[in-house]
Amino acid sequence: MPFRIGNTFLSDRHLKLAGYLSLYRSRYEKTGLLDLNLPDSPMTQQYRTGQELLRNGALDIAEVQILNWGAKYLELCDLEKFAPHVVRRFKRRLRTNRLDDYLGVQCELAVASMLVSKSFQFSCPDPPDFQINVNGSQEAFIECTSVHIGTDSDKDRLYKIGSAINNKQKKGYCNGNTALVIDVTNVMYKSDEGGWDLNPQAIKNRFFDRAANSGFGAVLIISETVTLDEMRFQTVYDRLSVKGPSPQLQTVLDQCFPEGVYFLINPILPRVS
Repeated sequence: MPFRIGNTFLSDRHLKLAGYLSLYRSRYEKTGLLDLNLPDSPMTQQYRTGQELLRNGALDIAEVQILNWGAKYLELCDLEKFAPHVVRRFKRRLRTNRLDDYLGVQCELAVASMLVSKSFQFSCPDPPDFQINVNGSQEAFIECTSVHIGTDSDKDRLYKIGSAINNKQKKGYCNGNTALVIDVTNVMYKSDEGGWDLNPQAIKNRFFDRAANSGFGAVLIISETVTLDEMRFQTVYDRLSVKGPSPQLQTVLDQCFPEGVYFLINPILPRVS
């Protein structure tokens, strides 16, 4: 039965989503990751976005936003069981007021979860972001970065992906034993919101040569997605290029980022800024 506040009726679904938002607000606050007295922090903006969507009755989008926010919290908790030293570092950085830092942590969290799922031991020297133990005595490396564009940007949506590759290939860790992972969730969301027809294949077609000639053993893109039919949250990826990786990096790629074609049913992108 709908719940009434004044002249407004709230459906059971609305109340359920409001309950989830309140629950995860409490959990984020208890861990010190959410402080509503810091209105400019990306974490606060995530919460406020959920509130605004509910207030406007945009329940489909609100469901994606709120449950994705909750899923990231649960992912952080799951990772903490296996790599508490890494999560302590992530939590410090998630308190940032800088959007680029916040998105960078999201990318690293996704990669760390993939490594843990395949039982890799790793540390975070920073830079690069991950030093991975392979076969007991060998090491491979992963550097993460994210790209985002402003709300009102009328520039080519892809230009920052090229800039990210150009910037990272200047670093000392750019070699065949290191993979570069670029989180493009924000760019994909902004493109979808603006009616641009952007997909991973278009990114690969444009940046394959640049990635292949970057000096990295591999360059990959990742994005957070939601499968609407199942309301399942996952991180998907695509290999822009794999060229001359070391044997130990190839082992990491084969286990964490195997080559293949992946199809999602009714995928949608969560808002991340």
